[in-house]
Amino acid sequence: MPRQLPLEEALDQAGVELAGWEELAPDFMEAWEQAEQLILLGKTGRGKTTFATDVLDRRAEQRQASVCLFVTKKRDQTSLDLLERQWQHITEWPPSFRQRKAGKIILWPPYTKPSTYPAQVRPTFLHALDEIMEEGNWTLYLDEASYMVESLKLRTSMDEFFTQSRSNKITLMAGSQRPVWVSRSALSQHAWVCTFRIGDTDDARRAGEVIGDRLRFTPIIQALGPHQFLLVNTLTDEGYVSEVGT
Repeated sequence: MPRQLPLEEALDQAGVELAGWEELAPDFMEAWEQAEQLILLGKTGRGKTTFATDVLDRRAEQRQASVCLFVTKKRDQTSLDLLERQWQHITEWPPSFRQRKAGKIILWPPYTKPSTYPAQVRPTFLHALDEIMEEGNWTLYLDEASYMVESLKLRTSMDEFFTQSRSNKITLMAGSQRPVWVSRSALSQHAWVCTFRIGDTDDARRAGEVIGDRLRFTPIIQALGPHQFLLVNTLTDEGYVSEVGT
């Protein structure tokens, strides 16, 4: 088993800088163009949803973008917190005119029970995906893309969405706890990857492959602290390590 490098050594070897988030965020928000896709990797509790909602807030406020968060969990504290920050909660699509005007929407159907929930909510999310694709110009975050693909049986629709969203000016951010869900259609389209620490060596290597350079980025991914993340522009290979809330 290869020796796990300390973070400083891993950063030096990869040519990646360490930066505070408040310093890095403005440059990232300016560089993250409309219709560019971002893949977000990290286990629950690492800060993945906190990062996602922070950049969605910034996108709505700085670019006046219409943003939507798809939630598939029974209870998600971060999403509950957003409802107190003027996000509009809807349980089915489409949102009303007033909700659209607010600009920040959570599509969060009520959770019933494991045996019925997937079949119950699949039409809701499918309808939303179809209309968002038709309208264009949305920024959409899928909080658990693998759930959409596997449990809701939307692989074909999701592959089509990844492939066609750019031409419809849809900015897509797709999150997952593990990198194994990332399909070829997603890999052919993404411009950014943000990953939190992944301890499992195989998963860390897969995350490095998703970014585009397993040898360069895997040591960093395994050396990250509890709320640190590696953010890489896959088009330029420029990368930074930062931390949620700093």
